[in-house]
Amino acid sequence: MRLTAFESRWLAEAIRLREAAAGPLDDRDAVAAVRATGGGIEERIVRRALLLGERDGMAGMIAAWGGRSRLVLMLASAVALASGFGAALAVLGDGTRAVNVVWALGGLLGVHLLSLLLWALGLSFGGRDAGGALGRVWLWLSTRLSPAGPASMYVAKALAGLLGRARLLRWWLGAVTHGLWLAALCGALVGLLATLSARRYGFAWETTILSADVFVHLVRIVGWLPAQVGFAVPDAEHVRASGTAPAIDEAARIAWSSWLLGCVTMYGIVPRALLWAMCLVLWRVGRARLRLDLALPGYAVLAERLAPASERIGVTDADPGRLWGRGRIAHTRSAAARRSRSGSSCPRGRGGRSRCRRGCAMRESSTAVSSASASSPSCRPTPRRGCWSRATRARRRIAAASN
Repeated sequence: MRLTAFESRWLAEAIRLREAAAGPLDDRDAVAAVRATGGGIEERIVRRALLLGERDGMAGMIAAWGGRSRLVLMLASAVALASGFGAALAVLGDGTRAVNVVWALGGLLGVHLLSLLLWALGLSFGGRDAGGALGRVWLWLSTRLSPAGPASMYVAKALAGLLGRARLLRWWLGAVTHGLWLAALCGALVGLLATLSARRYGFAWETTILSADVFVHLVRIVGWLPAQVGFAVPDAEHVRASGTAPAIDEAARIAWSSWLLGCVTMYGIVPRALLWAMCLVLWRVGRARLRLDLALPGYAVLAERLAPASERIGVTDADPGRLWGRGRIAHTRSAAARRSRSGSSCPRGRGGRSRCRRGCAMRESSTAVSSASASSPSCRPTPRRGCWSRATRARRRIAAASN
């Protein structure tokens, strides 16, 4: 059974929870198979989980959960679409009475704007309901339709924990919530178009304590955004005339119909479509970057058990070509040997003074040169006596000059 990368990590998390609650599983064959292959620690843990999940049936449960959740989402989308269509028919009525534009707009967008505000507040404060109520209802239904048993409980907990630690649950449920609301608003728009095309409606507004100027400004402010994309907005005369009697003028009816359609489109469909696309993109990007938290209990033990007993690492440093130390020592020793063969004793200067310059240079050189020169019996004591005698005479001359 082939699972996606996200489902494979989900399976690994479910098996970790199962082993933490019921004890380690018999995984000798799986561990041996994983050790024989390469890869990092997380890749080995996921491969072990796939082998155990196929054997115990948890991989099939995750694959079945994915198909079941998609089926529930399609059914919920169909219900949302039908609900929006029915809401449009309800607010317009059968055409025997005038449509109250304020109630019609509130009935189509009121609950939508309230739920959008609650979603934004939940996202800002990071609460549990940040994903939206519709998304959580969909997740609950998908989980409830799973077969009963401990394995199903571990699968559900693993999904919530994995997405919760990565902060992806809000985007996943948010995409579902905004998608369902988008379906409902599209259904409402289709219902408005179908009903306004088949029936003749009159539009009016009713009030007891408000003046006509209030509705004039309200219609103008609300209709500003739809007017930017081409929807018509009733002018002040049409608004004032609709307050005393339902609009029967053809131009007024078209203006009110376009204003209502524009409000549903710009304040309902467009925000939900943008939020749905945003949540969907963030969910997919986060899912691609999702990794297991190897610091959780259980993963550290698996990392040691799944590591191979020995690993061939190959050559780590490049070949230097020539060893500098040995060549330098051999060169120094050969030079010392040539100096020792050049004479059997140190030369004497005037007055019997020792002029063992070669011995002094040999004394100031490296330890290897000193060892090589010391091997010659003829020049062993001479350099030191010459050097020390010259230094002693120099100090005596300095002392005499100072006196």
